[in-house]
Amino acid sequence: MKKMKVFLMFLVVMSIAIVSCKKDFNEVMPINHLNSIDPAGPILKMGGTKYVNGDTIWVVTNVQGVYYIDNPTPGSWYDWDFCGTVFTGSAANLQINITYLFTTTTTCVMTVTEMPANTTTTVTIMASPTNPLVQPLYFVSSSQNTDGTYSYLWKVRKDRISDLVGTPFQIGDHTAWLISTLNVSTTPADTFINFNYRAYNQMMKFNAGRGTTFSDVTGSTWAALAWPADNNYQVYLEDGVVHTATYAPTIVSPGLVGDNAGPFRATVDAININTFFQVSNFVAGAKDNPYFNYQIGITGTWSGNTPISWFNGYGWTFAPVIPIASVPPGGTVISMKYGADGGEANMATSAFYVPGPNCIQFQVTMIMAANPNGGNHWQISRVALANGTYYDNRLTGF
Repeated sequence: MKKMKVFLMFLVVMSIAIVSCKKDFNEVMPINHLNSIDPAGPILKMGGTKYVNGDTIWVVTNVQGVYYIDNPTPGSWYDWDFCGTVFTGSAANLQINITYLFTTTTTCVMTVTEMPANTTTTVTIMASPTNPLVQPLYFVSSSQNTDGTYSYLWKVRKDRISDLVGTPFQIGDHTAWLISTLNVSTTPADTFINFNYRAYNQMMKFNAGRGTTFSDVTGSTWAALAWPADNNYQVYLEDGVVHTATYAPTIVSPGLVGDNAGPFRATVDAININTFFQVSNFVAGAKDNPYFNYQIGITGTWSGNTPISWFNGYGWTFAPVIPIASVPPGGTVISMKYGADGGEANMATSAFYVPGPNCIQFQVTMIMAANPNGGNHWQISRVALANGTYYDNRLTGF
């Protein structure tokens, strides 16, 4: 059978003034996979874009569509099946021109068949007021702040939102929402709402909108797991990278010893003591400019507030190392406090917390290594209790 190419022109005819529409056609182009393929079936054409079997086309609900066979084969006529509504052509009624109106949002199969060759092209129709083939939400960039959080910049399409004034923004988890217009702006081109927020590494849900209507998330990579009942965006954030809500992070706290759910961890080797502090969960108020203050020996001089760096987006910080050479032998006690702009950390839950001086304390001792090769190694352990007993958790480094 001779291959036949049939071109279909889809024209949108509207009863309202065309100047009232503010659609950017380049931003709502449907999916097309034609490339250089020369298919056996008819080639559909819409707005200059060609389609073959298996492609997807978006049409606007309640807008009359005019379908046109651009290059009909002489002697042929055409049957149309608009998702179950059939229009049968004949030699007396070629049906080169045909109109159809989708009145409800739907996704269905449409076919056009050239007769009598019985050569058919099948496409998926997605009928909706807004284009579900275009992402409504775009991630722009991220950067880390001085409080250890990351700022995430997003933009959401305004054509997914009712055209009302105002820019509400909601952010939260599954149970609580904060409605805010902070950090929300619009672009002069009137295409997007831009907004940003700060967050530690975590699961988060949010939405943005205008007036009292939030963005329609249909088709979004980041649609909430309970969509469509839950019309929100849901993401997992980790160190400035945005993942889908199904992402399962590998969370590893720094250090080899410390509190399972407390604020302190550490490592020790033959050269340095490295200490880590959890700021985000133990400092009230602002988390900017974290610091720590340490003392070597019970009668030693406190170092004063020394700036510490953020270790990762889970709220941990990394303090400057304490050289082992600066630690006298014989079970030396090291005391530490830490905090940030929001004040000194609440260290009371730490396994290394000592109420009297209100700080974290641990001992550093050198002991003979119990191994065939001999040698010495360092050990960190909790400070002795008043009754003469000792805590049992410790850290060693060869």
